[in-house]
Amino acid sequence: MSDPTSHHQRRYPSHKIANLVKSNGAQRMRGTMHAKAKFSSFDHSALDNRGLVSLPMRDFSLGGIEYKAYGSIFLIQNPAFCSRPSEVPDSILLWNGRVYNHQSSVSDTQYIVEKLTACDGSTDAIIRLFGPICGPFAFILVKRSAKRIFFGRDKFGRRSLVCNSDLSHLGSLCRSDNGIFTEVPASGIYVASATTGGGFRVDSWYPWSEDHLQFWLSHPFNASVKSESVLSHSELRTLQHFDRHEPANILLSLLKEAVAVGVRLVAPTCQTCFKSGTKSSCLHTRIGVLFSGGLDSAVIAALADG
Repeated sequence: MSDPTSHHQRRYPSHKIANLVKSNGAQRMRGTMHAKAKFSSFDHSALDNRGLVSLPMRDFSLGGIEYKAYGSIFLIQNPAFCSRPSEVPDSILLWNGRVYNHQSSVSDTQYIVEKLTACDGSTDAIIRLFGPICGPFAFILVKRSAKRIFFGRDKFGRRSLVCNSDLSHLGSLCRSDNGIFTEVPASGIYVASATTGGGFRVDSWYPWSEDHLQFWLSHPFNASVKSESVLSHSELRTLQHFDRHEPANILLSLLKEAVAVGVRLVAPTCQTCFKSGTKSSCLHTRIGVLFSGGLDSAVIAALADG
C-alpha cells in the first residue's frame, strides 16, 4: 500500500461520495460514535452468536457533547486480547482488522496503539501510520483535543465501515431500522472536524495513491472489459512452451502462508469452554472452512490441517 502523503491533500469530493456529503457542501455528522441517548436502544444479541467475549464502552466529550464509543471483542480474532475501544493519549481508537507485517505475538490492536502513542499525533503522522499497513482493516480514530475524526478502510475494502444517510452513525455495524446505510468508500483516509453544535464536518480526503484514485473515479462497478486484439493461431502456439508449474507453485506457497496465518491466530479455546472457565481442558474443534466450493474447501482444509 503506497504512502498517501506522497500526493497532495484532496478536498472531500461531495459529488463522488454518495450519502456522506450533501451536494452543497460538507454535511454535519452527529457523532461518529453513538450519542448516549441513541445507544440505549442498541441490541447486541446478534453479536453473541459470533463468539462475543465483551462489549466495552468509552465515554468521551467533544465540544461539550457527550458520546459513547463501543467496540466488540470476539474470541476467534486473536488469542492476545486487547481492550476496545482503545485509549491512546488524547485519542480513542476503534480498530477492526489484521496487520500482517508485524510480530504475531502482539495483538494487532496493541500494535496500532503503540504506533499511535509513538507518533506526534499530527495529521501527516497519522496518515503515514495507516498507509503502509498490510492487511484488511477499518478504523475510526477520535482526536479529542483537536476535535477531529480520522476514519477509513484498506484499499481493497476488506472490512466493513458504514454510515447512514443522515450521518448519525459511523461504524462496522448497522441497524436495519435506522435509516439507509452506505459503505464508506475504500478510497483512502477521511478527516472530519467536530463542530460547536455537536456534529462533525468532513474536511479532507487522503487517497491511498494517485493510481488508486484515478481508477476508482473512472471505473464503475459494472464496467465491461473490451478486448484490444485477438491472438492468431501462430501466436497461440508460443503458449505451448509456457511453464505452468512455476506460477502454480507460487500460488500454492502464498496460499499456504495465508492459511497458516489464520490458523496461528485462532484462539486456543472454544467459546463454550472460554465462558465456562475450562479453557485448559478444551478439546473442541475451533477451525471450520466455509469457502465457495467443495473442492476449494477441501484444499484449504488440507492446508490448515498441515
